[in-house]
Amino acid sequence: KQQNTVETSTFGSKFVAARIAVELIESLRYKLRMFGVPIDGPTNVYCDNDSVCSNSTKPESTLKKKHNAIAYHRVWEAVAVGTICVAWEPTDT
Repeated sequence: KQQNTVETSTFGSKFVAARIAVELIESLRYKLRMFGVPIDGPTNVYCDNDSVCSNSTKPESTLKKKHNAIAYHRVWEAVAVGTICVAWEPTDT
């Protein structure tokens, strides 16, 4: 999906992509529950940027740009609730 914002950094673009992924995961999980499909445990989200993975699990992280902060809080909220589990995956695999 094409993103609405233009990012100059990899960190920001990965966080925006993670936010979009969280929104899609939550809507799909809701749809599956409405169909009667039981969902056990969090959905695994694999990211190839180590900074995004570590910052998405830390509630004390601070970001300077507002849209990055909004994307961070959206991802962190999903991690805190237990909807997703963010893990690092190397790019070459």
